[in-house]
Amino acid sequence: MEKKFYPVFSVDICFTGYAMHYVLIGAESVEDLIAHIHDILTDNDLDYGTVSVDELAYETSRFEEVKNMYTDKPYVVLDRYSYYE
Repeated sequence: MEKKFYPVFSVDICFTGYAMHYVLIGAESVEDLIAHIHDILTDNDLDYGTVSVDELAYETSRFEEVKNMYTDKPYVVLDRYSYYE
């Protein structure tokens, strides 16, 4: 059986100023990722609970495809990186 590879998306989950927090997640498309976002992230993952996963799903500008990066493990957080001042 041949493995299927999914593009990786960088999702900005930080809603505070002077900080950044990104997670890398594989999915078929941004729409597919948004459809599965409740299975991947909880409200506690997002900026100390100040916003909900529902609010994140409506801000499609926070989802960006990482060029030339693919995974065979969709719908899981592959990595995360952040910076807080």
